[in-house]
Amino acid sequence: MRELISKAQKRALLEQEMEKYLAKGGAVEEVEQGISGRENPMKALLPVLFNEKILKRTDARAELKKVDARKHPNKRPPTIKAKPRKKIPVYDDFGEVLRWVWNDERPALKD
Repeated sequence: MRELISKAQKRALLEQEMEKYLAKGGAVEEVEQGISGRENPMKALLPVLFNEKILKRTDARAELKKVDARKHPNKRPPTIKAKPRKKIPVYDDFGEVLRWVWNDERPALKD
């Protein structure tokens, strides 16, 4: 983990760098407070809006559809389930079951 540098250490480093610069022959020019570095400080600064070049964008919709297709495989449409049919016995005259038949009647709709 990197150690954090305290403000005192930063000041000492800055002081050392300034001393090296001045020892090499560099000079610090003092400027009065309130003086601007602009040529005409009375002229207002124009805001720089939309200064960037127009970027060419790649249409990624086709690739995104492929990814989505892998995530969600084709689902079958829901099937309509038929109501379960009932087997009804058919009796003879003596009350014994002759056979079983399917009841296909659907309940009547109520008005």
